[in-house]
Amino acid sequence: MPDAGGHQGGTGKTIADVTTSIWISLWDFAKKHPVLGSVVLFFVAAAISLFVLWQVPAGQAKINSVISDLLSSEGPRISTKKDKVILLLPTGKGVADSIKQDAERQLLGFFDYLSLHEPEDETFLEIVVRSHGMERAQAEQIVREEMKRGNRYFLVTMSTIAEPLAKKWKTLNNESCPSKDCILIATVSSAPGIADNGTGVYRFYVRSEEEAAALATAALRKIRGKGVAVICVDDAYGHGAADKFKDTWERTGGRITSSVFLPPGISDENLDKEIDRLSTMSPTEREGVFVANYGTGLSSTIRELDERGIHPLLLVTSTFSIKEWRAPVEPILAKFDWISLQPIYRKPGYHDVVRDFTFFSLMHLQETIFIAGKEAKSFDMAWRQAKFPPHLDYTINENGDSVVSLTEFGPEDAALQHAD
Repeated sequence: MPDAGGHQGGTGKTIADVTTSIWISLWDFAKKHPVLGSVVLFFVAAAISLFVLWQVPAGQAKINSVISDLLSSEGPRISTKKDKVILLLPTGKGVADSIKQDAERQLLGFFDYLSLHEPEDETFLEIVVRSHGMERAQAEQIVREEMKRGNRYFLVTMSTIAEPLAKKWKTLNNESCPSKDCILIATVSSAPGIADNGTGVYRFYVRSEEEAAALATAALRKIRGKGVAVICVDDAYGHGAADKFKDTWERTGGRITSSVFLPPGISDENLDKEIDRLSTMSPTEREGVFVANYGTGLSSTIRELDERGIHPLLLVTSTFSIKEWRAPVEPILAKFDWISLQPIYRKPGYHDVVRDFTFFSLMHLQETIFIAGKEAKSFDMAWRQAKFPPHLDYTINENGDSVVSLTEFGPEDAALQHAD
C-alpha cells in the first residue's frame, strides 16, 4: 500500500516512478505498432495517469515530460473508420508552467473521450494531436499542412491561438482547404468574438463576457460602488474578461482603480513588483480584486496578495473552480472572502471546466458530424441540432457560439467538491 507520499513500502520507487516507466514503455510500443499500440496506450495509460495526476501530485513533473513527448508531434493515430479531427494543444519547450498545466487538463478531457468508446465504434472520431506550442505561426502552419492533407475538422485551445486563427480562417480556407469548407472549433478559449459561423468558426466553451458580467453582478451585494483592482493574465482571455468586468462594474457605479496584466510564466520578482502597486493603495481603493488567470497564475497572484496582508473580496473566473488549481492556496483561502463561477450542470460529477469542455467539445463535434452525414444537413444546422452534452445548461447563438449558463461557486461549494 502506498503511504501518504505515494511510496510503496520496501520498493524504493514511488507510484509516479512506476507509472512513468509504464507510460514510456507503452509509448515505445505504440511507435512500433501504431494500430494496436495506440489503443493500448490511450486506454491503459490514460487510466494510470489519471490516478497519478489525481492522487500523487509529485508524479506530475515526471509525467509532464511524457505528455510533452506525446504532444510534440502527431503521435500514433488512433485506428478508427470515420472522420478525423486535428486537435491543436499547447505544449513544447519554453511554454510557461501555467500553460502546461492547462494542457494537462485538456489532455485529460481528451482521454475521457477516448475511454468512452470502443475503437470499432463507427461514429468515433479519429484524433490527431498536434502541438501549437503557443506560437501563432506554428499553429497556422500546422493548419495549412493538415488542410492540404484533406483534413477538414480542427479543434483548437487557448484564446491566444484561437483568436488569431479565427480571424484568419476564411483566408486559410480559401488558400489551403481543398473543399473550401474546413471547420474550426475553439474550446478552452474565452476571449470575446471568436465564433463566426459565416467563416466556419465555432466555439464550445464558457465565454469571458458572461463570466465577467456575472462576477460583477455577484459583487454588488458585498461591495457595491467600491473600488476594484483588476489582475489578469496578459492574453486575449485576460483582456477580454477585464474589459467586460470594467464595463459592467462602472455601469453599476463602481470604480476600477488599477489594472495589472501578468504574462504567463511571470517571474516571482516581477510579480512582486506588479502586486506592490496594490500595497500603496488605500484599502478603500481595492475592496475587491478581479482575477482572470489559470494554473500557477491563479495561485501565485493570491499568494502574493496574502503575503502583503491584502485580503479583499476575490472575484475569480471559473478556472478557480478546478480544485487542483486552488490546492496551492487552500491553506490561506480562509483569510479571503471569494466568489468564483462554474457552469450549471444537470448531472453531478463534473468539476473541471478545462477538462470537461475539452471532452464536451469532442462529443458535440462527433454528434454534429454524425447528424450532418446522416441527415444531409449543413455543418451549421447540425451544430445547432446536436444536443451533447444533455446535462449542461447552454444554448448556441446566431454566431455558432455556445452560451453556457453559470452559477456562483464559493467556499461552501469547494468544501463539497473536496468531499466528493
